[in-house]
Amino acid sequence: MDIIVKLKQEWKAFSDDLDPKYILSSLRNSNVISSEEYERIKSKGRKPERFKELFSLLTDGSKTSNQLKLFVDALEEKDEEGCLPYPWLAEKLKPAFKLDDDVHRILVRGNVRLPVNHLLPREKEVQKIRDKLIELSDQENPSKWIVLHGPIGSGKSSLAAESLRMNYLIKNYFPDGVYWVNFGGNKMNYADRLEINSYDKKIVNILKLLNDSYKFSPDDDFNYLLRKEILSKKVLFILDEVCDKRIIDIFNIGSPILVTTTLKNILDHVSCYSEFIECSNDAENSDIKLLLSKYVDCKAEELPDVAQEVCSKCGGSLLVASLIGGSMSSVGNDEETWKYWNKKLDENGLAGLEEIEEKDVLNVIINCIEHIDMWKEYYFDLVIFKKGYDVPSEVLKIMWDTSAVFQIAVELYKRSFAVIKESESGSEFFCCSHDLYVDAVSHFLGKEKIKERHKKFVGKVLDHGRSFDGTFDLTKLPKNYISSFIDYHLYEAGEFEELEKLYLDLNFIEQKIRLMGDYRSILVDYQCYKNCFKNKEGAESFKLFLQKKGKYILSEEKCDIIHLALFEPNDSIVYKKAKEYANKNRGIYYEWCNKMESIHKFFDYKILSCSSVKFGAINGDASLVAFVGDFKSEESGSEYASWVKLWDLPTANVIKENSHADVINYCAFSSKGDYLATASADTTVKIFKIQKSFDDSVHVKLLLPFKHASDVICCSFSNDDRYVISSDIIGNTLVWKFDVLGEREHIPMRCFSHPHDLKKEPFRFSSLSNDGKTIGTAVYDTIKLWDFKTRKEKKRFCCNNRIIKKFIFSNDDSHILLVQDYAILLWDIENDNMLTIFSDDSCAISSCCLSTTGKYIACGMESGCIIIITKEGQKILPKHDNEILNVMFSKDETKLFSISPNCCIIHNVNAVETIPLISGNLSVVMDEELTIASSKSSYSVAMFQNFHLDELSVKVFNIIEKNTVELFPKHCGKITYILPSKNNHSLFTCSVDATVNVWQGEQLHVTLSGHKLPIVMCVEFKTCNQLLMCCEDGLLKVCNTDLGNCIYNLEGHCDKNITHCDISCDDEYLAATFTNGNIVVWKAESGNLYKIFFLPPKVRNLTVRCCQFSPLAEMLLAGLDNGNVVLCRLLGDQTCDILNSKHESAVQTIRRINKDDTFEKPLFLSASKCIKLWNSYGHLVQTILFPNSTMADEPPEIWSSDNFDVFVVILNSILYILKRID
Repeated sequence: MDIIVKLKQEWKAFSDDLDPKYILSSLRNSNVISSEEYERIKSKGRKPERFKELFSLLTDGSKTSNQLKLFVDALEEKDEEGCLPYPWLAEKLKPAFKLDDDVHRILVRGNVRLPVNHLLPREKEVQKIRDKLIELSDQENPSKWIVLHGPIGSGKSSLAAESLRMNYLIKNYFPDGVYWVNFGGNKMNYADRLEINSYDKKIVNILKLLNDSYKFSPDDDFNYLLRKEILSKKVLFILDEVCDKRIIDIFNIGSPILVTTTLKNILDHVSCYSEFIECSNDAENSDIKLLLSKYVDCKAEELPDVAQEVCSKCGGSLLVASLIGGSMSSVGNDEETWKYWNKKLDENGLAGLEEIEEKDVLNVIINCIEHIDMWKEYYFDLVIFKKGYDVPSEVLKIMWDTSAVFQIAVELYKRSFAVIKESESGSEFFCCSHDLYVDAVSHFLGKEKIKERHKKFVGKVLDHGRSFDGTFDLTKLPKNYISSFIDYHLYEAGEFEELEKLYLDLNFIEQKIRLMGDYRSILVDYQCYKNCFKNKEGAESFKLFLQKKGKYILSEEKCDIIHLALFEPNDSIVYKKAKEYANKNRGIYYEWCNKMESIHKFFDYKILSCSSVKFGAINGDASLVAFVGDFKSEESGSEYASWVKLWDLPTANVIKENSHADVINYCAFSSKGDYLATASADTTVKIFKIQKSFDDSVHVKLLLPFKHASDVICCSFSNDDRYVISSDIIGNTLVWKFDVLGEREHIPMRCFSHPHDLKKEPFRFSSLSNDGKTIGTAVYDTIKLWDFKTRKEKKRFCCNNRIIKKFIFSNDDSHILLVQDYAILLWDIENDNMLTIFSDDSCAISSCCLSTTGKYIACGMESGCIIIITKEGQKILPKHDNEILNVMFSKDETKLFSISPNCCIIHNVNAVETIPLISGNLSVVMDEELTIASSKSSYSVAMFQNFHLDELSVKVFNIIEKNTVELFPKHCGKITYILPSKNNHSLFTCSVDATVNVWQGEQLHVTLSGHKLPIVMCVEFKTCNQLLMCCEDGLLKVCNTDLGNCIYNLEGHCDKNITHCDISCDDEYLAATFTNGNIVVWKAESGNLYKIFFLPPKVRNLTVRCCQFSPLAEMLLAGLDNGNVVLCRLLGDQTCDILNSKHESAVQTIRRINKDDTFEKPLFLSASKCIKLWNSYGHLVQTILFPNSTMADEPPEIWSSDNFDVFVVILNSILYILKRID
């Protein structure tokens, strides 16, 4: 792009001098142009026409960098007479080739701007920056920051960009990438779209460049990922125009970073790791004169005397000089125009000023704009675009209704009004303007004219995106900019009705989320524009829906927003719009027939992914979550950073603070939720004041810390918030009077010492009673109670070498809950009695809490499960995939918070208490009614009847309580599998007792035996009364279900660990899958081995979990442990191929459609924690995601009707019934 820009700059010189006919042969011979292009140019009769044709080919982006170099070579290649055709033209282009191709590629990929139009040589300053960058690249050097500080117009950004344009520097010191991130001088504003989430997006873009294999979750800690990714890479970041210290915090990642800023104190908190370079407005008059001469294309000494006066009035500002030079470039070295500018500088008050201020520059900008003639209107359009973001050329084509946008951009660039950046492909470019210019023009035009230009732009955008049916299709427009900021332009245009229409359109929302790769920013949109919407209730419903489901649009392939919205309550606007779309459009959509209010409440949980978490807590109403963690270099182990994050649930914002110098062990909110305390191994307890701004965004303010002598383990507030209690590792518990306006240095008012000499099990926990009269401390197996006033020990209790992890005072302080490894004890303090209220030897308890009224106890387990204990019994919630660090109830007992090292969840406890949970195996028969069978207990089967198809939306859970028929006799072992019969029998049940019971109605017909180990499953033949059974010992039998005898055993397989079996629809083939990765097929008539399929090398040796024949038995589908599905062809070449899409976890079951349907419709399904529907070509058609799919820890039980019109699913104890929408 450098060479193309240069060519366009030198257009006049080339147009005047170059006749392509003299170099055409050379260009064709070196493949710069094709033979067809050669003939086309040659056919032009006149020189201007030949030049126009060649120039168009060279500048349309179709030629490679190497081809353009060969063009320059052709300009000075000797002809037959030894003459050089155009050496003077070649010299004009050579500076554009000073970078090697790979270095140029690195700079373009990293979004580094092109050189300014006329660069004033400042070799001394450039070399100084390069030397400092080389020093920073040394990993042993503690300094990681270079700060280019200077006033507006001092050329900081130009210096930074020019210092990078050196082959040696990039190749040897930053070969893994140079990344330019522009912040446009904007302060981080929580009411604006330029807030934390937008900066996350900039980091995501860099991460994608660093590692294109990344799969991002919207809840990822991108700062952590970036820090982790650059550990082994030699990269450089340039943060341009920074004016907010929080940006420095975000990018404080241990990599060399170059910052340009107008604020000298921007890096105060990391000043010991910084190198400052001053860039002042102190350019000599001779330098400014040289710069101005370049713009008017003459020698410096040829400038008139009045130009010297203009130089002296520029105040040493290269920006002012460039603005004047850009304005003069169109008229050349004209003395009258120089006089005009000399007069204007006097009028603007610049004459005699030693330092140029921002207002002075703004005046010069306006003067320049008034003289750019035909380009003025184009520039006025350019300034409406979002500050701090580059505008793609494709968007400019829409704005300006022309394909000649590059020519327009170059003209603005020549006048110093625009910055041009090359795209990585080289086929397009990006354009932007300095924020200072944008502010000047916005002030000059006024709000109404700016609004008119926004209206003009959004009108064109909406027209371009309009589909034939009148709907708006965001995918028809250029990506990135429009998808990110169409809302901004609609708002600025005052088109609130259109804005609301789009934000209540499910298809637009899905397109926007997919194109942006992030759902959180659209939540910010609903917050920012809520006052613009007439249907505020509807907008709030959409916002809440996206808070719960937005992330799944990105995380699951072919899982569209309509499917997710159909689970919303029937009276919701979200559901109504989804149902309307599903009824009108072709697609595979299912109605959730048994959804009810309690189910919606159950899934009204909020979840946030995180990493490296140590602890977490919530405020009283569960609207704010605090969690603490750290990062440590995985390579050296030396680099370390701790943090505290606040997740504000109403806005979905996450705020990060780095204030401790070592591991943060604990955090706790005050009872009112307006303060947060954190305890750290840096020996301090720090208090943060929680504040909310006018737009309900959360801010934190750090107060003075409390100081211990050693690592602080835990901290808390008293119930009345008058005191802060904190305990350290050596056993000292300090009580501090919490007074925000108190003395500078906090002094503890009480100290309770619980000394110990334990190294492996140090001090555990401390807590103040609800009435404030007693303090409890716990070390190892002993808890001590102290009188708060006298500081004397009142009581103690020893658990005889059973570690006390935590204890909780009851609401009336008469009892204490003691949490041990495998039990929860209730200590009656007055009577000194101990009662075990919960015990589980199979899994250790890691955390516990008591609800406000004492109605519930919640236990977090090391396995990740959460158990709620009530008087009536226990409820087990879907588990985390890691140890639970803490559980907490909200004050009103409606919500339960749980946190693990990589996830935090807030449940609706009301729903957890009322919703019925179903467990066990599932089987369904659908005739005139739907009969659902599930193993009621370990040894018996319950049948639930009277599910009429036209009543699928009612009674699902009531039926379980009312119409159950228990089948006798019971098995002697746990039931492993249930299969409904489609022939003469009603049901087959497989058991651990190594038998299969065949049921006729409610009576036992025959028991099939002969196995020694538990039966895995069974499959019924279609055309005869026979059954295929497989056992854990690898034995496969075919038995007669009338007589109960074995017909034959299947042989030829090596592995005894069988996982699944199946029979083809025509009863011709039998198949089984094994843990060694083999898929074995037999002929059913004889029982002889037919074929052993081995998995492809990419997935070889993985366990095959399940298999299923296609309806015509021409292929066999199988599911693998890693989530892949393979297709084995029984006929022809008999290959085994991996399908393109995959599940995120092991495929547990595969089902086929039992009707010969059309090819575009689903032919089979695969299921892990979700269902995927596939067509006959093995292409993914639809993903059906269940509300608790992401929380599932057990494989689902799935039944489907023959044509996939009805699904019955049990996932994590929840029963779902889905019916296809016709």
